[in-house]
Amino acid sequence: MVPIPVGWIFPKKDYYHERSRVSARAAIYMRASPGGGFSFGYQVLITNPAQAAFIQFLNTSYTETHGVQQNRENLELIWGVIVSTFFWGATLGSLLIQVIADSFGRKKGIVLAFVVQIASLVIAIASYFTTSYITYSISRVILGVAVSVNLGIGPMFIVECSPVACRGMISLATGFMLQLGVIAGSIAAMPETWGTDRLWWLIYALELALTVFITVPVAFIPESPRLVLFFYNLIKFFIMARNETRKAASSFKYYHGISEAEIELLVADAQSADKEDRPLVKDEKWLCGFLVSAVVMGGTVMSGIAVVSAFAFEILLTVGLDGLQASLANIIFCLVTAETWIGWCVVVTICIFYLLFTIGPGPISFFVPGELVGQRARAAAYTWVNIIMNGVRSALLAVYFPLRALLGAPLSYVLLFFAPCIITAAICYYWLPETSGKTPEQARVDMHGLPRICGTIKKSYDIEMDQKPHQSAWAAVEG
Repeated sequence: MVPIPVGWIFPKKDYYHERSRVSARAAIYMRASPGGGFSFGYQVLITNPAQAAFIQFLNTSYTETHGVQQNRENLELIWGVIVSTFFWGATLGSLLIQVIADSFGRKKGIVLAFVVQIASLVIAIASYFTTSYITYSISRVILGVAVSVNLGIGPMFIVECSPVACRGMISLATGFMLQLGVIAGSIAAMPETWGTDRLWWLIYALELALTVFITVPVAFIPESPRLVLFFYNLIKFFIMARNETRKAASSFKYYHGISEAEIELLVADAQSADKEDRPLVKDEKWLCGFLVSAVVMGGTVMSGIAVVSAFAFEILLTVGLDGLQASLANIIFCLVTAETWIGWCVVVTICIFYLLFTIGPGPISFFVPGELVGQRARAAAYTWVNIIMNGVRSALLAVYFPLRALLGAPLSYVLLFFAPCIITAAICYYWLPETSGKTPEQARVDMHGLPRICGTIKKSYDIEMDQKPHQSAWAAVEG
């Protein structure tokens, strides 16, 4: 029997409804996984509403450490550097994604990143009680590393575990977790809650408790079945190989909720695909998928989400809202009373922007690399896509204010956000294959018809030959 992808064997949605309990159980863990982006959304926003408390902490700590008291302008400059250390750590973490994912595995890599994240949060809390801004800065670097590794391995793990027909639900859950992190961070960091010079450590205590709560169940779920089978192809000893196959079958059953016969088809198909798989730089189609993924991620960052997330609180203050109103608007993007009609317009605009971002490029951009490249190239693709994400974000935040001062706000917005969105949309329209309900191998076949950048259009005869084995196997299953 010729192995074929499960999405072609069981195309009906009833197949997944019959096994909804097992799929839902796996989806719960996937939603709680770092791929959901809760920690990233939480960390991005907490420094805005509680900025006054953090600067007061910096002032006290700097004076005690160096015996010199800085003015407000210098303190804000130093604080800006401290805030950016999170993204420095995220860039460093991007370089470690492939090493950790391939050396420790997907699940163990996630757990390791969680443990590092827990340690960084403990250090951040300790910095409050020791009044040390240096310790706090170190904690942000370590936290950036952990969150970046989570953002890279999490979607990779989800793509390899989940049935292709469930990806839409999981993508929705990812966007939900991202926004939930933003909301939780906004509420926790409000001056009316914990965003004060005496209570800001509770912001990190909350994240610490949530991280510990998530880490425990994730540590006991099975490893990615595709990764287990990939290691199987590298093992030469029969007994060890048989054990790896048994682990993969158990993992498929856990995440997909299918019968033994269906598991055999999945295992055989995955083994066949892995044998023909090649590294990223040696495969033209995988490399093309990576380049398109990089454009999607870069365009997502350049959509303006970085600046809106980082400076939304200050933007709302400049249009006539007080601190409490700006904090509430940052949470729900809805205002009860505004002092000017401009405040209404800005809040509504940000609300619409976040809505479109959450249902579109925000969560999807994290899954595109896993759906366009094969097993062997996946870790490398996620490594470089995350490097691009952090690099573009850091550069954007660095040039935003100077460019706005030089060219004015309207023109700088057009150059930094509008133009990149148009270019990205055009590239996606012409060169991004549809990946919904498809494996990377199926998307690879669709790439043969893409023009120019991804290669010349393949002859219809060759495409039919590529699909013929799958069609024959499908006929055998029906028979």
